[in-house]
Amino acid sequence: MSSRNSAADVHVAKYSYCVSPPVDLAQHRAQGPPSVSAGRAGHELDLLQQGLEPTDWKPMPTVGDGVYELRIRVGGAFRLFYVMKRVGGVIVVHAFEKKAQQTAQIDLDLAAKRYRQYVVDQRQR
Repeated sequence: MSSRNSAADVHVAKYSYCVSPPVDLAQHRAQGPPSVSAGRAGHELDLLQQGLEPTDWKPMPTVGDGVYELRIRVGGAFRLFYVMKRVGGVIVVHAFEKKAQQTAQIDLDLAAKRYRQYVVDQRQR
């Protein structure tokens, strides 16, 4: 995948199951060209799908077991909470622009809720 794709393109084209609506990181115009943030997100998600380590990430056990935070710092501060599938897929449970140093509780709660729904859906398959 080319880093020219928007986050929404990555989200729709590459992931077979996603509980988060497509987020266009390019819509945020904090600084620099808007496509830079979306391109970086697409590139980082592509690395994950190839089995490579993304540039900036950390585990998010408060959201759920096996959930990670992908940090994008280009043209603003963006976060994607994701889960890796065994088959090389990436499940993005929440994506948002971070406005404060500490992640807002509403974002943590929403990600946790979507992750729990994903787990329930997987058990029903």
